[in-house]
Amino acid sequence: AAKSIGRGVVDAVVAEREANGPYHSMKDLVWRLSNREVNRRTLENFIKCGAMDCLPGTRRQKMAVIDRLLDRKAGEQKHHVAGQMSLFESMGASSGSSSSAQIPGEELPDIGEFSKEELLAFEKEVVGMYMSGHPLEDHEYEWRAGITKTSMDFVYDDESGGTAVRDGDRVTIGGMITSVTKKSTKTNQMMAFITIEDLYGSVEVIVFPKYLDSYRALIQQDARVFVTGRVSVSEGQDAKCILDRMRPFEGKPVEVWLQFGDREEYESMKDRVFMRMSAHPGSCPVHIYLKKEHAVKHLGPEGQVLADSSLMNWLESLLGAEN
Repeated sequence: AAKSIGRGVVDAVVAEREANGPYHSMKDLVWRLSNREVNRRTLENFIKCGAMDCLPGTRRQKMAVIDRLLDRKAGEQKHHVAGQMSLFESMGASSGSSSSAQIPGEELPDIGEFSKEELLAFEKEVVGMYMSGHPLEDHEYEWRAGITKTSMDFVYDDESGGTAVRDGDRVTIGGMITSVTKKSTKTNQMMAFITIEDLYGSVEVIVFPKYLDSYRALIQQDARVFVTGRVSVSEGQDAKCILDRMRPFEGKPVEVWLQFGDREEYESMKDRVFMRMSAHPGSCPVHIYLKKEHAVKHLGPEGQVLADSSLMNWLESLLGAEN
């Protein structure tokens, strides 16, 4: 499914792996395949979609050494043509060897990893979908607080013969704008059809001319927005939303405040609470408030969480919604 990766490349990668064993590093893969099968675009797209995550290094590190690897391989091939003994030949390595020990290691620069947003954008670019997460995940709690319906409610169900939403319902949905198509009306005014994608799927939103002018600045690819409007249902099809209001979804992380009655209660529960929160790492700051002592403790970056419904529901059941 990866863009610019043809069947010939796929077959060559698999055949070499089955003949000589797994690839041990990005350099090992480059050295064992031909230039026709592995070029810059191929390697870039393999990395961007996560196909090379099983090999050492981050996606950002691998992207940084593509040119150097290809240049070194090209240099080695020139030496072969000239009849010179390459370093690898003198070590007794064959072109089909799978042993990474026979190929000098390619040092990866200490540059860390791409941001989550960049990783997801690369996946969407190459495969057409998000593979390792979704841009809204870190802000699920805020997203849920701003909507009345999700994309699932707009999906036509064969068994029930309809959708969860009804024609004329007033709803608020939210998510990312993934496509914008503008068309002229019979009166030569511009209207738009936009697609809003949330954590479950997508909804088509119809924007009539008077609203297109009002929200032109917000209607941009990848913008995060909340849309309020009226449901339009056609028989046998997914429902649509006719927009009458739009506001930006800033995507700013919510702050999680946890209130304990006193220090003693906090001490008795903190290990359990922190263990659960550590399983939901994210970008939302966490603050602890001790009611009796009027004391506040701000957890640092290492204590930030993903305020999804799973964690928040668990915290509310343990501490009570009021806390």
